[in-house]
Amino acid sequence: MTASEHAAASADFVLAARDGATVHIARHGGHVCRWRTPDGVERLYLSPLPRQPGEPIRGGIPVVFPQFANRGSLPMHGFARTQPWGLGQSSLLPDGRAEAVAALADSPVTLALWPHPFHLELAVTVGGDSLDVRMRVHNTGNAPFDFMCALHTYLATSTEGARIGGLQRLAYVDNLSGAPGRDGDEPLVIDRAVGRLYFGVAEPLTLDDGPARVRIAQEGFRDVVVWNPGAHPPAPLPGLPPDGYRNFICVEAAVIERPITLAAGATWTGVQRVRAVNDPAAASS
Repeated sequence: MTASEHAAASADFVLAARDGATVHIARHGGHVCRWRTPDGVERLYLSPLPRQPGEPIRGGIPVVFPQFANRGSLPMHGFARTQPWGLGQSSLLPDGRAEAVAALADSPVTLALWPHPFHLELAVTVGGDSLDVRMRVHNTGNAPFDFMCALHTYLATSTEGARIGGLQRLAYVDNLSGAPGRDGDEPLVIDRAVGRLYFGVAEPLTLDDGPARVRIAQEGFRDVVVWNPGAHPPAPLPGLPPDGYRNFICVEAAVIERPITLAAGATWTGVQRVRAVNDPAAASS
């Protein structure tokens, strides 16, 4: 099964803008599986391997909630990415972009893991060379709760040694060792395994992949994760072929260092905006 065939099999909903840009969304995990710009280029990586029952989808944009990684007692990255979501109707916006909303609410399964009523929405807007993903968390209970979250975005790459700009001189924590570090004066080159947590990132980032560039901005999310398992991860990753690491870099909009405390009845919103630019000079516009 090819990556495209696997993406189509995983997707329960296809969202199409007037200009031909498309997004595939799966009910499993409310997962954005595939994003194709009007030029026909696939901008997200999706593993070609079939997903085993109960496993999260490997690639695309997994929704991490209400726990990041193993920073708590919940399953890895929480439960949102393995639950069945509801998919609402799509709409065509006046500017030609298309939008759809996926939603997840508390259930006996989630309450057994995490005893808090909630309503989680993922609004996906696509058109032109841009993809906007808005995550909205609403506390539907009578008491506050704390949560972490992330959009675990797998950006497709076609060249080794792709570079991420915008992190220069920023402090980070190595997610595996817990050791602190600081980036140098040059863009971060992804030529080996990397797992870095950057806290309090305010500026947009760029991913340079040969002649193409992707611009990544975020609102509401305070942190950024850069991840690629490299050729020799500590343990085989479920759903990822041995050479899959060559084809993506994860640049995640996240809230990790200081979890959000959400009052009863309150709502939190975070947005990740990704723009694909084939002319690097246009990325700053």
